[in-house]
Amino acid sequence: MAKSKLSAIASGGAYNSTTDVAVIVRNGVADYLAQFPAGLGYFNVLDYGAKGDGKSLTDVTTTSGSAVISSASYSFTSADVGKYITVAGAGASAAVLNATISSVSSGHATLSITAGTSIAGTAAVTFGTDNAAAITAAVNAASAAGGGVVRLPTGMFVVASKLTWQSKVSLLGNGAGASILKWISLSDMGTGQEAVIAGIYNSVSTPFVDCMFSDFEIDCLAATMTTYSYLGKCIVFTFMLRPVFRNLYLHDSPATGLGVDFLRDGIILGNKITNAGRLNDGTGHGGSGISWETGDGTNVEFTYVAGNVIINACRFGLANEEVDPLATNVQRSIVTGNIVRCTNTTGSGIQDNGMSGSIITNNILTSINASNTGFGISAGGGTSTYDTGQQGIIANNYVTGWNEGIVLDGVGSISPCGWSVTGNTVYAPTQYGILVRNLGTNMTDSVNITNNYVSWCASAGIAVISTSGTPTFKNLSICGNTCSNNATVTASDSHRAGIWLDGTVTGLNMQNNYCFDNSSNTQKYGISFDTGFTVSNAKISGNHVKNNTTQGFNILGTLSGWITDNWGYNPIGTSSVTPGASPWTYTAGNTPEILYLYGGTASSVVKNSVTISTGLSSTVALPVHLQPGESVTVTYSSAPTAVKDQR
Repeated sequence: MAKSKLSAIASGGAYNSTTDVAVIVRNGVADYLAQFPAGLGYFNVLDYGAKGDGKSLTDVTTTSGSAVISSASYSFTSADVGKYITVAGAGASAAVLNATISSVSSGHATLSITAGTSIAGTAAVTFGTDNAAAITAAVNAASAAGGGVVRLPTGMFVVASKLTWQSKVSLLGNGAGASILKWISLSDMGTGQEAVIAGIYNSVSTPFVDCMFSDFEIDCLAATMTTYSYLGKCIVFTFMLRPVFRNLYLHDSPATGLGVDFLRDGIILGNKITNAGRLNDGTGHGGSGISWETGDGTNVEFTYVAGNVIINACRFGLANEEVDPLATNVQRSIVTGNIVRCTNTTGSGIQDNGMSGSIITNNILTSINASNTGFGISAGGGTSTYDTGQQGIIANNYVTGWNEGIVLDGVGSISPCGWSVTGNTVYAPTQYGILVRNLGTNMTDSVNITNNYVSWCASAGIAVISTSGTPTFKNLSICGNTCSNNATVTASDSHRAGIWLDGTVTGLNMQNNYCFDNSSNTQKYGISFDTGFTVSNAKISGNHVKNNTTQGFNILGTLSGWITDNWGYNPIGTSSVTPGASPWTYTAGNTPEILYLYGGTASSVVKNSVTISTGLSSTVALPVHLQPGESVTVTYSSAPTAVKDQR
């Protein structure tokens, strides 16, 4: 029921957009709703038998082989019998010990399971009444009423089994640290106990509709798994329409913190996720801070993910997946203003697996572990089987650390076509700063890498490569980037560059890049074209490549096109040319040239079918200006002297 109606019933007056909003801001949504009588669209879990009586201690003593525990600060009572309890480090091999309190005597509690490890007065313990049935009853009551808000007031609410959710039902708390769902179960989290909050096995035609989850905390530190399952999440849903997840604090989930598959018109805003995937080995499914999937094949699907803080996720901070990147339905995600920080060796920042039209902007992505093997932002699955999304934007992100900063990966039959990588700052990854890599079978078309600042990379600042040799790149633009002090570690000579290319490219626009080394003395080349590089229809101009430790350009491959006005490479200078047999046709290379002709006995000099001279002076050279690929033909009886000046 609308707030205006609630206010009218509760106070006899209309909803006041000033005073009522002030109450909400000051006291929180749940406290605002609490002023109204029962039956007005919200359902307090306390009215259905829930007890927010969870309690934590940090001074508990356990003895290996004994089920008795004691606390220096708390005396257990008969009221604690039957409560669920978790004791950190008291299980076998110092694992977590989950049990129930069987009895109490003289302030000491006897548990249903004996301890496997002795801890002298420092064990961390949490215990409380199982609230799963009571909260589920409130959810079912809201559903039976046609929808409503389940209120989770201040308190720690222990749950020993999943809370099965319903459509049109929301859950509101008083904020993280105030309203807490604490998982303590005797069963492993996973299949059958998929998450603390679970809404799964719906369908495209019957999605969960208009559910909002706001202002509470889920603590999964006590969750166990004998065998890892990607289902071990704080919150999991499949098939949702217009959901909102905001201001949640989700932490220590065995797998992903918040996972939603087949998400339509969703908002994920302002959540904090820490230590997600703590039981993931770094390779298995799940283990992300937040993950969402689209591609039900039927509906237009948009997702807005903003302002979230993800700390130390095992796999990905934020991960989206499109099950069919070329589906006829539209899938779009806006991922903006998030912070991802990683201290482990396996985590990555933002992963886009096959989502078309993603907009990834203004995120801060930091890895502080030098051994990290992940990436800051990636579109495509790397060496995995995920296809790559197309026509996305990666812009204005700050990426520091990681193994690779920003990656566009072409895998399978779909290449990362139409992506723009622009305005990003990438600093000090242990491989490449920005990597465009074609691992698949199709051409990568229309990728734009522009106006990025890339520095202190262990290898090349920007790299474009094809590992299989057969896929090609087409219409590639690399413009306006600044690449400085890179190649701080790499041993391969050709990689020691601000920009490194190795593959086949048809149509290359490379202009106005600034590549230099003014500190590390390791960036040998401004731009390096490796032995496997073949390009046609190239325009390479206006690049500043002067201040590198060896030379501006390292050209090992084959270039066809224009190379002009690059400071540090052009002008190339003068060199003599040996005329061929008459009539001799000379064709300029990739740079503008002036061909000077004098002496000999020439009857004609023809350029573009126009005779520009019928003879040559023995003392004054005839200058013939040629653009890249342009030709001049000299007919002679005695060969002239020829000198080219490459600009």
